[in-house]
Amino acid sequence: MIKKKEKSEVAKVLEMSAFYMMNKKYDKAVEVLKSALVQSPDDADLNYNLGLNCEIMNKTEEAIEMYQKALATNPSHKHAMEHLAKLTEIK
Repeated sequence: MIKKKEKSEVAKVLEMSAFYMMNKKYDKAVEVLKSALVQSPDDADLNYNLGLNCEIMNKTEEAIEMYQKALATNPSHKHAMEHLAKLTEIK
């Protein structure tokens, strides 16, 4: 379980990564997400967002791995399920 302080840190990272994504700075988004995952490796949203950035950058295998990690922590993560299904169909 993520403590309240950690959760606010995760929220900050998610906001920062969304900013980088909107500005098409995917490498920077990946960097901050990977850094946050060192502290919170089981956070479904961090893994999902890393997967999303990897998908955008055509790093399909890494994206699939991140979506699977997100679903391992939160099996009902709708967006991770949708993106994983799409990528495994293409593969």
